[in-house]
Amino acid sequence: MIRLYKIQEAQLKEIDVESFKDHLDEATWIDLYQPTEHEERLIENLLNINIPTRDEMHEIELSSRLYKRNNTVFTTFVMTTNVNTSTPESHAVTFVLHHKHLITIRYVDVAPFNACPTKLKSQKEDYRQGSSIFAWMLEEITDQLADILENIAHAIEKTSLEIFNSQNGVTVSQVNFKKILSAIGTYQNLLSKSQESLFGLTRVVSFIAGTSYFEGAYEHKSIQLTKQDLPPLIEHATFLSNKINFLLDATLGMINIEQNAIIKIFSVAAVVFLPPTLIASAYGMNFTAMPELHWSFGYPMALILMVLSAFLPYKFFKHKGWL
Repeated sequence: MIRLYKIQEAQLKEIDVESFKDHLDEATWIDLYQPTEHEERLIENLLNINIPTRDEMHEIELSSRLYKRNNTVFTTFVMTTNVNTSTPESHAVTFVLHHKHLITIRYVDVAPFNACPTKLKSQKEDYRQGSSIFAWMLEEITDQLADILENIAHAIEKTSLEIFNSQNGVTVSQVNFKKILSAIGTYQNLLSKSQESLFGLTRVVSFIAGTSYFEGAYEHKSIQLTKQDLPPLIEHATFLSNKINFLLDATLGMINIEQNAIIKIFSVAAVVFLPPTLIASAYGMNFTAMPELHWSFGYPMALILMVLSAFLPYKFFKHKGWL
């Protein structure tokens, strides 16, 4: 699908796709969403550029993601999607600056793209060309990543309280550690994808800041602001990653403590009932010459010995604080 937008009266307005060939020079933003091969070839022929294929967009070499050809700037980085689900995803998105045009190639629905036409109407900045829209999108993507980190931080804090604090009479044995482990895995998955986006965004901003497309007042100011925001976000993401690792270790430690408590109960029970078992075994032997065998108090004495032999180890463990 091809969508074209032009800047008119400080607003971004969509151009009729049926007649876009005649108005291509007016287009400021050309959005290729899940483009077919025919649509890619059409734009390439009209603008005389080479659009990267989907496979080329996923190459991880820096030279394949950030490069410049004949004053046309190509940038590709990974964006995080499905952030509000348990299965967030990462998808490569390409931005091409060609003269006054911004060309975007994407194969997934991304929030900043959908919000762009509406949000730009409320902005008072002077948007003149595709680089202006690109600068605004970078700010919007940075804000989205900051929101993701904030949500992860709140979720981590809630999980931390659930692990370490027993609230409303809930004991450690009643905490659902399986659910907590699943939640920690979800946080880490989303955080790692967000970090990948932050690293890619940092490289893109550093690369395009030195190009002629961002020499305008708004473009320069916007890109410098984004450049300042990214390092603190990366540091915060690293902090959150360390905290998630700590919570994972703590959760596994709590599980081990709970398992050890269960094993301790069985161990104490085995030790407590071992002496009575020994006494019962001794008097259970069928030898003829056993003094207590025909004694009228033999049976009560055996019972008393078994009770005492079980009670004394129990009191000893209790005194030592092992129970």
